[in-house]
Amino acid sequence: MDDFNFLVYEDDNFKKNIRELQIFLWIGIFILFLSFIGGFWFYRWRQIKKVEKVIETISCELTSAELLEQLSEIEKQKQEVERLEQQFSYIEDIEKYLKQKDRYLFQLFYEISQQVPKGIFLQSIEMDDQIIRIQGYGSDEKVIAVFKHSIEQLEKFTMIYIPQVSKDENVSYFTMNMQYKDGENNETQ
Repeated sequence: MDDFNFLVYEDDNFKKNIRELQIFLWIGIFILFLSFIGGFWFYRWRQIKKVEKVIETISCELTSAELLEQLSEIEKQKQEVERLEQQFSYIEDIEKYLKQKDRYLFQLFYEISQQVPKGIFLQSIEMDDQIIRIQGYGSDEKVIAVFKHSIEQLEKFTMIYIPQVSKDENVSYFTMNMQYKDGENNETQ
C-alpha cells in the first residue's frame, strides 16, 4: 500500500499561505503609507491655499487707494509735526541765548509775546539799536490793530507804526516797527 503523506502538502500549503499573507501585509502597509502621505500632502496643500488666499486678501487691502491716501495724510502730518518741533527748538534756542545775553531785552521780548492776541502769528523779530521790527500775519486787520494797541499799552516805545499790511486770501500779512523810548535802548546795547 502506498503511503500518502498529506501533511507535506498541507505544510507546503501553509508555508505558501504565510508567504502570501506576508506579501499581502507588506502591500497593505505600503498602501497605507502611501495613503497617509497623500492625505498629509492634501492637508498641507489646503493649508497653503488658505494662506495664499489670506495673503491675497491682505495685499488687496494694503494696496487699496483709501489706505494709501490715509498713509499719505499721516506722512504729511508727521512732516508738519517735525517742522513745528524744529521751529519750537529754534525758539527755545533763541530764548536761551537771549536770557544769557541781555536780561532787559529778554524781558522786553517776553512782554511783547504776552501781548500777542489769538489769531496773530509772528514770523520774525528783527532789531537794531533803536527799532524792533516784527513781521507776521493775522486772521484779519482788526486783530493786527488789537495787537498794535496792546503793544502801545506796554509804554516802552515812543513810536509804533505799521508801514505795510497786505491781504492774501484769508490772511493779512503785516510789518510792525517799534522805536524804543530814550534811556531804555542804552540798556540793551
